[in-house]
Amino acid sequence: AAIYGVPPYETEQVADEIVAFADIGEFIHRPVKEYSSGMNARLGFSVAVHILPDIVMIDEALAVGDKAFKTKCSEKLDELLSENRTLVMVSHNERDIKRLCDRAVWLHQGKMMMDGEVKHVLKEYDQFMKPKGTTIPKKPPQQAPDPENP
Repeated sequence: AAIYGVPPYETEQVADEIVAFADIGEFIHRPVKEYSSGMNARLGFSVAVHILPDIVMIDEALAVGDKAFKTKCSEKLDELLSENRTLVMVSHNERDIKRLCDRAVWLHQGKMMMDGEVKHVLKEYDQFMKPKGTTIPKKPPQQAPDPENP
């Protein structure tokens, strides 16, 4: 939370909620450098959504963890949106984009390709991503082994 500029006394007020949400058990008392990438992501997401920011920025946040954790994250994002907080989400998951966003910006190789209503941007993105004139090469037929030359 200090990275986000949250004073220690404010972090202490929500520390129990952060730990409970992250659900990393007794590992909370271990050095963070010993955490797996999934544990880091769980704790980072939990901190980010519990310090009550006006803007929440997440990058594929719902891609980590088990189904129960993903559901908990999704519900927390719904709660933040209902409080009129702004969510900036970087994702390739169309289902999450459709559910959580009312505007989409499509970036490709560092350039903005489109900005607008989610369904229109996703439609154009899908068209762009469809293979164009490519064919999958067929494997040559396998030949029966030659009994004379194994």
